[in-house]
Amino acid sequence: LDVLSRRRSLRRWLVTVALVLLLGGAGFGYWYVAIRVPTYPVMELVGRTLDEVRTIAGEHGWVIAATEDYADGSVVGEVLAQSPAPGTELPRGGTLGLTVSLGPPPVPVPTDLVGVPIEEARARLEQAGLQLGEQTRLWNEDIPADAVVSLGPDIPAELPRGSAVAVVVSAGPPPRPVPDGLVGKSSDQAVAQLRQLGLVPEIVEEFSETVPKGVVLDLTPGAGELVAKGGKVRLVVSKGPQLIAVPNVRGLSVVDAAARIEAAGLLVSGTQGSPTKSVTGTNPAAGSMVRKGSAVTLVTD
Repeated sequence: LDVLSRRRSLRRWLVTVALVLLLGGAGFGYWYVAIRVPTYPVMELVGRTLDEVRTIAGEHGWVIAATEDYADGSVVGEVLAQSPAPGTELPRGGTLGLTVSLGPPPVPVPTDLVGVPIEEARARLEQAGLQLGEQTRLWNEDIPADAVVSLGPDIPAELPRGSAVAVVVSAGPPPRPVPDGLVGKSSDQAVAQLRQLGLVPEIVEEFSETVPKGVVLDLTPGAGELVAKGGKVRLVVSKGPQLIAVPNVRGLSVVDAAARIEAAGLLVSGTQGSPTKSVTGTNPAAGSMVRKGSAVTLVTD
């Protein structure tokens, strides 16, 4: 009886152990199938952008560990290297190592461009591995037109190779307005005022019966008009009244003498002496310089 009882107990124990092993195996299989961490093959990421890789990593549950470096021929944010290599299985939560581009390596920006003609500045920038960028033109008294005044605002000492460098370019000196009030001034005063503005006076003289000699009659361009620095302003300056030499009419008849004097722009005011005799002289005398239209008296014996 005791032997039979022991055999029954042993069988129950063996059955219990078998059930435990069976249930344990089933549980492990369930865990292996349903709970284990999934893995995914890593694809080729070099050449993609960091934003693209972030999207891929998010879909697979990978963590990105990125470092940055410069590389010629690359653009900012481009993936230069990866770890693990393409085809490697990486579990969810695994780390994806990336080297991300900061763009081409920086090069020094030339600092000797001030006063340099713009095309020469372009060549110097290209020699330095850079490009000529936006050009802002401003008036400048000291730097000739089409030469560099300065680099653009906030240009750093170094820029990535191939970057465009903005510059300020001289439009030359600003134009000058012709001063008002030059007409009626002496030519010396007008000339000094124009030269002070960087303009070049050009004097032309004309006779005037009303304006004294040396006084400005007119100017071109007129007051208020704009003239480039170094441009000419034409000043018409009075020579005063036109003077005429009294003709020599000695020996002529009164009629012929009067005709010659009037042809010279003078007037015959009368005859001193017999009008039938030859002219012996004039008053003012022959050769005297008188204003146009002045009166001349004929003198006879």
